[in-house]
Amino acid sequence: MIDRDRAITAVRLTVFATQPHAAPSANGLLAEAWPAEAGRLSLNIADEHLLEQVLRCDLPPHLMLEVPAFMAGQLAQVEAIHALHERGNTLLIKGWPTTPLSHEVLPCFAYSIIDLPDEQADGLPPQDGVSRNIPQVQAGVRSMAELAEAFSRGAIAALGWPIGPAETAPTPASAASGRPRQPPAAISTVVELINRVDRGESIERLEAVMKNDPTLAFRLLRYLNSLAFALRVEVTSFGHAIALLGYKRLKRWLALLLASGSGDTAYKPLVYAAARRG
Repeated sequence: MIDRDRAITAVRLTVFATQPHAAPSANGLLAEAWPAEAGRLSLNIADEHLLEQVLRCDLPPHLMLEVPAFMAGQLAQVEAIHALHERGNTLLIKGWPTTPLSHEVLPCFAYSIIDLPDEQADGLPPQDGVSRNIPQVQAGVRSMAELAEAFSRGAIAALGWPIGPAETAPTPASAASGRPRQPPAAISTVVELINRVDRGESIERLEAVMKNDPTLAFRLLRYLNSLAFALRVEVTSFGHAIALLGYKRLKRWLALLLASGSGDTAYKPLVYAAARRG
């Protein structure tokens, strides 16, 4: 789930039932598999019976639950929806409601999820005005252009991976005027270090370049002194840090900094996708 600042605010998990009428342990298994430290998780349960069971579970607050519009209008689910809402869980109504929802149920939903094909096929608001009363999340986004269009239509967030076919980037104003735009100083340092690593230059030369960017050097030392490496001694020298990391892993680390250090917020979802796949 990507907000207007191109930040990842939640991850959507689509769940299919493999055993009919199986009772879920959402408050145990899911909470253990996706702890609160991992951020918010939106559950999209693609099985009506399983969803009915989960609606009556004591879900952790960081787990959001998507409820199809047709189920939100069922009297049998009103009590469960109210209970989750009272416990502080974030509920999302999914799709256009075919019948007006009661004024008791509607306030329980923090967001409405509208699929892109539905939005394109019928942009008219539903009869109970759910798309106007509840902040809208656009689902089915597959490109940067669709992401921008969703926000232009008033969506507060989008669901999907905007990593479709490559698109031509807009020409910067400085480039259009004949003056090449200079990258930020931090990016320039990273690019220079990557080039020097490719040429196999000595650690002393790499250390000299890194000393020109104290922030970059600090990040490298913090990275090596983190729990991920579990080193017995603290690394305080840039040269020692480079020697411990090695040229191959140093280049990978620099490449990640190059991607995440871009000033273009539109690339945040791509960096997240790369880290998630890794």
